[in-house]
Amino acid sequence: MSHRLGTLGPLLGLCILLSAASCRGPRREGLAETDFSNVHLDSNGRKGGQSQSTEALGRLLQLDQVLDLAVNQGLDMALARTRLSISAAEAQMARAAWIPELSFSADTWHNDGSVQATDGIFSPQNKRNAREGVGLSLELDLADALFAPRAANERLAAQRSLTDAARQSTRQRAAILFLNLLEAQFEVEIAFEARSHAQELERVEGARFEGGAGLEVNYQRAVAHTAQVSALVVEADRRRSVAAARLAMHLDLDPGRDWQAQAPLTLEQWAGGDDLMAELDLGGEDSEEGDLSLAERARLQRPELAAAQARVRAARLEARGESRRWLLPTFQASVFEGEFGPELGEGSDSMVHALGVSWNLGLGMAGQAKRARAREAQAVLELAQLRRLIEAQVAEAGAGLEAAVSRHDLAQARLSAADAGARLAEERHAAGAGLLLEALAAQSDLVGASMAVARARVDRLRATWILARALGQNR
Repeated sequence: MSHRLGTLGPLLGLCILLSAASCRGPRREGLAETDFSNVHLDSNGRKGGQSQSTEALGRLLQLDQVLDLAVNQGLDMALARTRLSISAAEAQMARAAWIPELSFSADTWHNDGSVQATDGIFSPQNKRNAREGVGLSLELDLADALFAPRAANERLAAQRSLTDAARQSTRQRAAILFLNLLEAQFEVEIAFEARSHAQELERVEGARFEGGAGLEVNYQRAVAHTAQVSALVVEADRRRSVAAARLAMHLDLDPGRDWQAQAPLTLEQWAGGDDLMAELDLGGEDSEEGDLSLAERARLQRPELAAAQARVRAARLEARGESRRWLLPTFQASVFEGEFGPELGEGSDSMVHALGVSWNLGLGMAGQAKRARAREAQAVLELAQLRRLIEAQVAEAGAGLEAAVSRHDLAQARLSAADAGARLAEERHAAGAGLLLEALAAQSDLVGASMAVARARVDRLRATWILARALGQNR
């Protein structure tokens, strides 16, 4: 595994449609050497150059922009930040158990009727009093005060880790949607190039037929081939529009606008290909974590695991608090200072102190302790389950990256063969030695091989993002 991953880095700098025929010297301009490193398509699907209008630049999205928009505007991140705020408020509330409550009060009491004396006799009375002043009170449940703030802090730490996980997932999702759009733009460009070749072939066959050197059936076949490739252009543009709309929805942008992905000159500038593969090369002598497997690195880096571990600690603290609650008392203390008299403003100075201590020995406490221990056991089991899930994700992502690299290599070999076949078929057709069907088939093979290489290249980049997310790497 580590040896295979270590060989991927240099591959990420390859051009998308590089074929083995490039070493034979200058090549004809066509599908097999189309440069997709800086492809921009306008609303009509035409390729633009480096110079773009101000309006067009507003529609072009770079990967860094996409990642920032996803984190700053995405609904998933907004929800994660809201949950973090709730956890922070709950931790603050738990810490307030140690802080006395300060209150200001003013009240009056009036009795107009009968009162009962100590000997049991009722007599009519008109009695009133009033009190005003400042009170300070504290009710301290020692079990909650000792364990609840610490458990709340652990849950806050868990939510922070979950926010980091949401950020990683949001960025990965945005990157994959960006790559999907880029792949669709590649396919549109290839389809336009294919239609240009088909139209040229149709023109040649039309001229031959009109000059009496060709058959009408060959001309009609060329016309049909052009129509077929034109349909491919329409379908490719539809997929591009769908990919752009999905990316816009994820970024909370207008899905009706013609958004486009801008690919810089090299993949390393926007996908971190070589940097990522250097990090994933576990067999390197200079690697600080060279003795760790991918699964071990994921266990150290995945924020979901850190969150689950914090939840276990919180559940353990809560279980300890519930199991000791019957031993730990609740303290009450209060003091009031103000005036007390028949009417507000007519009383004399008064100060009241009160102290108390109590133990709760209710039968429900055993059930609460049992529930807390069960929640602790649940948190431990969820942690173990998450570890297994992450190990499976890492293994699947690693295998997916290796498969993507293999598919890319096979697609490159197929493209080299298709390019050579198309060149030979065109030469034979131009010399009158080859059949039109042979030229049409060769063109179709070349279009399919070009599409396969474009998809394989982007698929490999998607696989690097998936593996980085499985390892818990911040990208």
